[in-house]
Amino acid sequence: ENSFVYFSIKNCNIFNCGTGIMMYDVYNSQLIDNTCSSNNRGIKLEDCSNNTLSGNSANNYGWGIQLHNSNNNTLSGNSANNNDGIGILLWSSHNNTISGNTANNNHDGIYLIQSNDNTILGNIMNECGLHLYGENYGDLETLVSNYVDTTNLVNGKPLYYYTNQTKLTPNNFTNAGQVILVNCNDSLISNLNISYSTNGISFYYCNNNTILGNIANYNSDTGIYLEQSNDNTILGNIVNNNYKGISISRSHNNTISGNFAHNNNYEGIYLGQSNNNTISANYANYNSLSGI
Repeated sequence: ENSFVYFSIKNCNIFNCGTGIMMYDVYNSQLIDNTCSSNNRGIKLEDCSNNTLSGNSANNYGWGIQLHNSNNNTLSGNSANNNDGIGILLWSSHNNTISGNTANNNHDGIYLIQSNDNTILGNIMNECGLHLYGENYGDLETLVSNYVDTTNLVNGKPLYYYTNQTKLTPNNFTNAGQVILVNCNDSLISNLNISYSTNGISFYYCNNNTILGNIANYNSDTGIYLEQSNDNTILGNIVNNNYKGISISRSHNNTISGNFAHNNNYEGIYLGQSNNNTISANYANYNSLSGI
């Protein structure tokens, strides 16, 4: 706590406590090859900068590795697996590099909340994926500022994260494990099988796109998610066994037609703070809360 002096913590085994390793207002440290298991949180950095976390394991928690108000840190080669909540969380944390980590079998693999200018490279996520919190916690400027490329894999397939693009075609989403579009317009996403991620297909501030004939099943959050996205068409998709099948938030004048949304844990099709959407000829059966 409150340290500007270089130090390192290496090769420690920490089990069954509130937080395995907690650092507050610490600069220029290294956490290397530590194992933190079966705690509430594995590793947490609060108001910390210029630290390196490498080769650590933060497994079987509520959350694996958390950065809050922490900037210019490097996380590489860590594992954050089998956590009930989040593998790696960045909350109000900027200019961090997250590379070569594994985040498997979490609710969310990597989660960015109100975090700018981070670089996300070469991470492996199985049965979870990348999650951006847009509603109330992420404006357009925040969402487009992060760099995420296709070296990140979701279930062994590339994560496609496009910002500020137009007229994307199915060739831009070959064998996708997850699709996230921010401020992208006039594009077609079709005939993908995106299952066992966090959100299968996500739009933030995207207009005049078509989502056609995709399968997005068994995602821990939502099969198809729209946030502040207008005049889109969602047609003939299968979104079963997710938390929500299709979620439309603060999005207007969209058409949702001919989709199958069955056996989701919440709603088949959900609309919140959204106006003038057309919902027709969908099948939404056996959802735990409601069909639509």
